[in-house]
Amino acid sequence: MDIGLPVIKVEFQAKAETFIQRSQNGIVDLILETDIPELINSNIICKNSKDIPVDLDEKNKKHILNALIGNFSKPYRIEVFFIDKFKTEDRFKQAIEFFTVTKANYLTTPIVLTQDEKLEFYDFITLIREEESKPIKFIAANFDADHEAFINFTSLGMEDKFKLSYTTEDFLPRISGFIAGTPINISTTYSSFPEIVKIDKKTRTITDQLINNGEYVLYDNGDPTNNIVAARGVNSLRTLRNYQNDQFRKIKIIEIIDMMTEDIQTTARRHWVGKLANNYDNKILLIAEIMDYFQSLQRQEIIDAGWEVGIDMDAQMTYLESIGENVSEMTELEIKKANTRDKVFLKASIKVLDAIEDIYFKVAV
Repeated sequence: MDIGLPVIKVEFQAKAETFIQRSQNGIVDLILETDIPELINSNIICKNSKDIPVDLDEKNKKHILNALIGNFSKPYRIEVFFIDKFKTEDRFKQAIEFFTVTKANYLTTPIVLTQDEKLEFYDFITLIREEESKPIKFIAANFDADHEAFINFTSLGMEDKFKLSYTTEDFLPRISGFIAGTPINISTTYSSFPEIVKIDKKTRTITDQLINNGEYVLYDNGDPTNNIVAARGVNSLRTLRNYQNDQFRKIKIIEIIDMMTEDIQTTARRHWVGKLANNYDNKILLIAEIMDYFQSLQRQEIIDAGWEVGIDMDAQMTYLESIGENVSEMTELEIKKANTRDKVFLKASIKVLDAIEDIYFKVAV
């Protein structure tokens, strides 16, 4: 007797019901450099200040504490990987290998990166998102990646109420925890940094130009009670690819898509793949459970009505052709019912409530 689908239904319901809560308790991966031998090429998990090693230098302690501040809530955890402070070549190799197998929403480092190192992280992030479908984004200083998974922070001259100054790189842990602590039903746009009292001021016109250039910047809005804010919650994307529209430039939209994709994939792989026959009837049942999941997200006003989910016909036909099937002689229903061995190809279209145009994303289980 098949028992997988009822379990899937329960897990989908739980994931849908906790969607907003999970989104405001994101996970931050943080790379720091140290000269403490016991810490080099090792990691620690920090959920509060008590988890920070007492013998860590004050600057690194401050980086972790800044990441823990968050925004509307604190990040769920900060996972720190330490690299050798005095290593000059391939210094991020072990960190990248480590974070390949961990779960996180955002990765950052206050270490000043060379252009080659920025490209190393670009290759890592794009590869792991495309091949492993991991929902990680990279937050960097002055990195014009032109990609939705990269947030390009460029502000200068930050100073807090204790007169402590921050470089652009120094402020990256704070930005990462700030974004990770923001629920997806709102944006970081105009959310404030109450501890910051001074930045290099830009006019509204120049700030608009920076935003349009894919830069995440702070803005002094002149309000003495809430003056230093995130100007707009955008990533570095400027050049739209074939299925994208302007909504893909928003951090919030990418986080929603990443969370939905991960929820569907992990639940299906845990309770469906290898446990149920990969036939058309079971695919339809799986689609029905995903539809219930979307319905719950709609009730929470995360996505709007009008969403669709079903078999990805293009991907299905491409796969069938690759295994020698002549799809030109098959009807649409025959293509949908065709044996795809151990592969399942699904496609969904959704509309996020603050989006003007439809957003499309694919899920391949």
